[in-house]
Amino acid sequence: MGSKSKKRKPTNVDLAAACDALGYELATLQDAVILSSQANVLGMGSLRNVALESLVLHTRVLIEFFYNPSYKGHFRAEDFFEEAEVWKEQRSRGDTLEWPGADDGTLTVNKLESLCNAHAAHLGWNRVLQPEDAEWNPRAILMHFDKLAKAFISTAEQKHITLEVAGTLDLGEGVVVSRYRWRTAGPHSDYLPFITDFTGTCASALKLLGATRSFGRSIIEQNKDQNSTSPVPRSIMVFIARSTNCLDSIEALYRVGQADDAFSVMRTICELTIDLAYMLKEDTERRFKLFFGFEHLVNFRQAQFIFNLHGGPESEAFQELRNRHNEVSSDYPDSYSWAGNKLWKRAKEAGLSDMYQSIYAEGCSAVHSGPVTLRNAYNDNNGQIEIYLGSRRPDSTRVLELTVYCYLRQLASAIDFLGLPEETSAACNALFRQLQTLPDGEVQ
Repeated sequence: MGSKSKKRKPTNVDLAAACDALGYELATLQDAVILSSQANVLGMGSLRNVALESLVLHTRVLIEFFYNPSYKGHFRAEDFFEEAEVWKEQRSRGDTLEWPGADDGTLTVNKLESLCNAHAAHLGWNRVLQPEDAEWNPRAILMHFDKLAKAFISTAEQKHITLEVAGTLDLGEGVVVSRYRWRTAGPHSDYLPFITDFTGTCASALKLLGATRSFGRSIIEQNKDQNSTSPVPRSIMVFIARSTNCLDSIEALYRVGQADDAFSVMRTICELTIDLAYMLKEDTERRFKLFFGFEHLVNFRQAQFIFNLHGGPESEAFQELRNRHNEVSSDYPDSYSWAGNKLWKRAKEAGLSDMYQSIYAEGCSAVHSGPVTLRNAYNDNNGQIEIYLGSRRPDSTRVLELTVYCYLRQLASAIDFLGLPEETSAACNALFRQLQTLPDGEVQ
């Protein structure tokens, strides 16, 4: 019988490629933890399950890499050391992780591997009988392998290492892990994780935002198909629907640490609220007609700019835009204002001057070039300028509170004009009272 072939010693090229694969595994484990956490917050059970399946798979792979001995056909952490004992001193299969479902609150690596095997590859009794499976702890897994990865990078033969720490990732609740860079790093090199551990004022404000959004959606669902000879009721629902979509954007921006940009979207809700109140004040059908018809002027102006830029014969589409423009242009003495007046005048007529002068103005500061829009991009520490990149944990709930206020004022205008049931008005007032009882918007 022939002798068994010996395991080939990996070359530097081999080990560099292995490092790239390790970077992918670590980054994908982070993705799985982030997605499972976000899905849990948003109530998306199916997405959470898929993320947990990915977590189990990549945890199993990383256990093999960091803890198993060198083996033919597989690469292990040991392969990056001239003396395997150097790495063995860095870890033990008796290493423990926090695990809420275990009897003593911890889980050894051996038991974690057994648990992963039960869930990743087999449909056996231990899947349903192992008490450790009371609740997965993705963050504990992520922190454990982050610690191992940093130990590996710092102790392995550096000539073999193409993986490096490239910053940190704050997942909240005291979980700060490394971000990694490697030669073939693709979409895993940057993250915008949802912040999921809001407490106190932030949690209360986000909860109120969610309740307000649900209330607005219920109004739309109950009134969007009303039979009416007037286009006004359905037009009102269009305003509310657009503002409701803005609520989703504002929450998403807030949760990824981009609260400044949320002010820009808040301004959209504020302006829609002012315009809706103005249209409902008097001459409602004519004002709605002017509002929606103004789109023909805007479309043709934009098309004309492109046409002048490129030249050439007029297309049928361009001629159609011109015809629609010409049909309505006489209704607009001011071709840059659908109402023929400024927003502040519309706000004054609608009784919303306070909203225009404070909330809308603050939204404009976030949109337009100026010192306010730059305030969270840098810090001036006695002349030492520190520039900030990426997301930052919000230090205020102001944008959430102003958003809820504008949105509720919009709903109140619609409820009053449409004469909706008294219980609808009472529900709106209850949300206003909740807003008034929120603690101060600054987060300590």
